Amino acid sequence: MKPESDGGSEIKNYLVDKREKSSSRWTRVNKTFTIYDIRLKISGLLEGSDYQFRVTAVNTAGNSQPSEASQYAYCREPTYTPAPPSIPRVIDSTKHSISLQWTRPMYDGGADVVGYVVEVLEEGTEQWYRATQKTLKTNLFVAAGLQSNKKYSFRVAGVNSNGTGEFSEPSVEIEPVEKLCKFVLMLLLSIIHNGSIGHVYGNLV
Repeated sequence: MKPESDGGSEIKNYLVDKREKSSSRWTRVNKTFTIYDIRLKISGLLEGSDYQFRVTAVNTAGNSQPSEASQYAYCREPTYTPAPPSIPRVIDSTKHSISLQWTRPMYDGGADVVGYVVEVLEEGTEQWYRATQKTLKTNLFVAAGLQSNKKYSFRVAGVNSNGTGEFSEPSVEIEPVEKLCKFVLMLLLSIIHNGSIGHVYGNLV
């Protein structure tokens, strides 16, 4: 940020110095170019090293005293927020809940994915709402307290040290319904394959 006082003369430009943690010597960052902005992207740093920086303001009267040194900054490859996970799919449901599962993002942004955020959209509305109070630690989620006569869509985003990534494409609209019990499901499947209710009943008992 700019100095609180310009000394009565407009600030013309800035000088930036850097210092490695292993050294006591400051070196000028902008030896061959002039800095007019209060932002600067510094290149040519050694990955795995720690650096401090300080800034000097320049006006027609000369150079100011250098600023206090910054905290040490660790130089590493840049990282980003995660790519979207897969579209959430339904793995179970009841009259008032829907259980969802998804797969991890194909790209984690260069930093480990530490959790997920789920949002829900109710049929007939346009506003997505967060369905999770806390960041989920797994790729499973049970959306509870749903109305059985409404449909819902869900989307999910990964979270890493850089924040929340882009959300997945939304799921199809899903209505919470009680799934068929295993007995009835087995019965129906066997009828389809064997064509005999008596045969099925005999196998199940």
